[in-house]
Amino acid sequence: MSFLIAARSNFESMYRFERCKKLKGICKTFCNDDEYDYGYCIKWRNQCCI
Repeated sequence: MSFLIAARSNFESMYRFERCKKLKGICKTFCNDDEYDYGYCIKWRNQCCI
């Protein structure tokens, strides 16, 4: 069961990364709550694209 949770978490991270790439904005090293909620934050890279 824990493997499935880890795989899903990784997929969500990649999805956030894809959304971030589509924005073609700037990346910074932190995110506020609003940015994270909108999927701009790449938690596994500690970056936020806006």
